Amino acid sequence: MDHKIGDLVGGFRLSRINDIKEYASKGLLLEHEASGCNAYHLSNDDKENLFAFVFRTPPSDNTGAAHILEHSVLSGSRGFGVKDPFIALMKGSVNTFLNAMTYPDKTVFPAASTVPKDYFNLLRVYGDSVFFPLLKKEIFHQEGRRFVLNDSGELEVDGVVFNEMKGNYSNHESIVGEWSYRSLFPESPYRFDSGGEPQAIVDLTYQDFLNLHALWYHPSNCQIFLYGNIPTEKSLGFIEENFLSEFTRKEIDTSIPFQPPFSSPMELVLSSPLAKDDSPDGKATVTLNWIVGNIDDAYRVLCLEVLSEILLGNSGSPMQKAIVESGLGEDLSPVSGLDTDTRELVFSFGIRGSDPERIKPFEELVMGELRKLAEEGLPSDAISGALRRVEF
Repeated sequence: MDHKIGDLVGGFRLSRINDIKEYASKGLLLEHEASGCNAYHLSNDDKENLFAFVFRTPPSDNTGAAHILEHSVLSGSRGFGVKDPFIALMKGSVNTFLNAMTYPDKTVFPAASTVPKDYFNLLRVYGDSVFFPLLKKEIFHQEGRRFVLNDSGELEVDGVVFNEMKGNYSNHESIVGEWSYRSLFPESPYRFDSGGEPQAIVDLTYQDFLNLHALWYHPSNCQIFLYGNIPTEKSLGFIEENFLSEFTRKEIDTSIPFQPPFSSPMELVLSSPLAKDDSPDGKATVTLNWIVGNIDDAYRVLCLEVLSEILLGNSGSPMQKAIVESGLGEDLSPVSGLDTDTRELVFSFGIRGSDPERIKPFEELVMGELRKLAEEGLPSDAISGALRRVEF
């Protein structure tokens, strides 16, 4: 069906149409008139159909509320009262993708299938889960945190998210990755861990948990992404009839402010767990991190992706080669490169298997190599190779 600007499509008003030639697709941007929910459909001839419910969930503390909610909404809803419909879907669906993910500032619920009947079944379960979850108190305690008696008769904290994050904070590389971007945002929601810090997770109350769902998971704070050959009006009509028709528009401010620039470089030193009787010598990671632009600037993002590939994409890349051969540590840190998970892009260079006294030599190495490349130019073979890899 041909659409034009201003058409009402399944309760959504069409505001923009774009030809997206790279994906042999047409992009349609729409807004649900009653609830304010936004939708974007990448419409094409692909029988692989995908949907994703996306909610902006910027943290205001380290309790991991966004992470706990991500787990909990998929643990029973108004229309699907079983304990774990997500597991049931994984067993009984012919999906090609099924997941839920918590990012530093958003929570995403995507699913895909090549079978239309299965696609709409997934859509029904996911939509009911995010908009009408049961959020029982026992689910909050199961997925978030609860107090249990251990074998010694002492109280200790347990919970799916609590244990997951306890594992995350016992891993050196995870801590490095977390703080390489968090340290750049002391005045932004990104200074908090949306996944939750174990010592702070216990502070989240059940009422806070319910209040945040009411704030974050309202359609006015939702973006719906669609992909594939199922007609736009069919998917959006289904969503409107089954979920959005029960909501009205609500003013919700989940905006994320830009971090004011630093007046001078900042330094942060953190510790991470060591195995018993293990020496800290040669176990440190040193990183240099920058805020390098806005995720909304698509051209800049692409340029930085290519630059990251040129500098760090393989063992012969100039920056990776300089870091690995410097003798300042064992290897390039996996944190190195461009991070696009936040509104403001973060670029990092890091070395692992190092020591704290090598911070200054590492900084001098990186800045010296960058100055050299800026003055002499990037190797032409590295540029052409990186462009081919990124294009592929």
